[in-house]
Amino acid sequence: MPPMPAAVSFIRGIMDAIGPDDVRLGDEVRFFNKMNTAGRQNPPIITCKPIYASSKFTVNM
Repeated sequence: MPPMPAAVSFIRGIMDAIGPDDVRLGDEVRFFNKMNTAGRQNPPIITCKPIYASSKFTVNM
């Protein structure tokens, strides 16, 4: 059974408020916003970082 709309709205509100520092990604975000010594933005690096894991599911970012 899908969750009730009120529950989805509540969870969405919480998730929308989460920022990079809340899930220990602040340093990575700041890295991409910095310019390198040649005056160019650092190239994106594709990574996957687990931010939560339980016996039932894992959330990766």
